[in-house]
Amino acid sequence: MKNLMKLNVEPLEAILLILFILYLIFNVETPRVLAPYINDPIGMVMMIVGVLYLLYYCHPILGILGIFVAYELMRRSCPHKIKHVRFNENTESKKKQHMKKMNPPKETTLEESVVAKMAPVRKQGAYMMTSFKPVNEDVHNAMNVN
Repeated sequence: MKNLMKLNVEPLEAILLILFILYLIFNVETPRVLAPYINDPIGMVMMIVGVLYLLYYCHPILGILGIFVAYELMRRSCPHKIKHVRFNENTESKKKQHMKKMNPPKETTLEESVVAKMAPVRKQGAYMMTSFKPVNEDVHNAMNVN
């Protein structure tokens, strides 16, 4: 304890330093009641704010230990106990299968079937030449586009 006082560390900072070292050394499990709050985005932001506070206003060793403690706290609070990040390449095909299950099969309505029967309204062939010429009466100062 005398060596910690030589580093110009306040007593409260010395206690926090000892607690941080004990937390890192021993495998203390995060209580299940607190884990959802730590894994929440607001909890992570609060943890980052706490670490930044330690870095700016406390002893630098305490701030650096705070970074490691925050990382360990997030890692120990994770419910899945992930050892490494794994990317699944089949996600798009799984999504397509799921969407096909959710969408009902397409049924043709009465209106669609009647329109399908009447669909080719236009003759397939040459257009007839007529003597009728359309005339624009009021074009509101628009230009001719040829």
